Amino acid sequence: MWRRRIGGLREKRCAPCRYAGPDGSTKKAESLEEFTDGCNECFCINGQSFCNGLFCHNMCLTVNAEGYIGWVNFGTKIIGVSGVCTCKISSSGYSGMECE
Repeated sequence: MWRRRIGGLREKRCAPCRYAGPDGSTKKAESLEEFTDGCNECFCINGQSFCNGLFCHNMCLTVNAEGYIGWVNFGTKIIGVSGVCTCKISSSGYSGMECE
């Protein structure tokens, strides 16, 4: 993909980053844009996400139906790769997606 011509030369458009937003839907961050995956602060560089790598014990790591990763709050219900899933906490204190 090409963005525009600059003095007869074409400037190449960098690929965006995609991730699962707080409701599980796919979100997009443009290259060189900062974003949050629900838990981590991230930065997009030409389609690659660079995040600070935290684990949020009060949220669930999830993969949405389009295959993108993100973090959602307890009680959030999404359509993921495993069907309709809800972020829950177990009696032992671990969080995870429970799918129907």
